[in-house]
Amino acid sequence: MRSSLVRSFALVALWSTMQMQMTQVQGSPETAPSLKDRGVEGCSSSSPCSKCSGDCDSDAECAGSLKCFQRDNYTPVPGCSAGGGGDVKWHDYCYDT
Repeated sequence: MRSSLVRSFALVALWSTMQMQMTQVQGSPETAPSLKDRGVEGCSSSSPCSKCSGDCDSDAECAGSLKCFQRDNYTPVPGCSAGGGGDVKWHDYCYDT
């Protein structure tokens, strides 16, 4: 009986650790900004996009140290919440590395 409890506790601890690591890598979906689409020509070097905004074509079209995440189809953008009207297929979005 004690052995089963120890194994159960170990599994719960492992699961909890894995969840924390995934949240650190992917960002918490509850706090991640939603994707915002500014249109095909929405981002430019003279009017850079903010985090989770697009459609960018290069890092120069993203504000500050943000990078342009080039995605295929609906590939999830790191640190951003997918779905909704701002999530446009094949559009690229600025993200924080």
